[in-house]
Amino acid sequence: MARWTGGRWRSGRHRVLPPSPDAPDEDLLSLVYFYECDPHTTVAPIAGPVAHEPVDSSVYLRDKLDAINVS
Repeated sequence: MARWTGGRWRSGRHRVLPPSPDAPDEDLLSLVYFYECDPHTTVAPIAGPVAHEPVDSSVYLRDKLDAINVS
């Protein structure tokens, strides 16, 4: 969203809090929604406070996935 809106709207951070010490067996529920553009969609920003270069959605997503380091 930040790229599309020129920095006006940013993604929220994903945060998970541990169960309370008073209820360590409490069940946790996480709801997740992901959205991806159609392959090879050009994502170009509307006017906003931050100037982003247009990108190919497939290239952008691949770069993000390649940057994930699980160790």
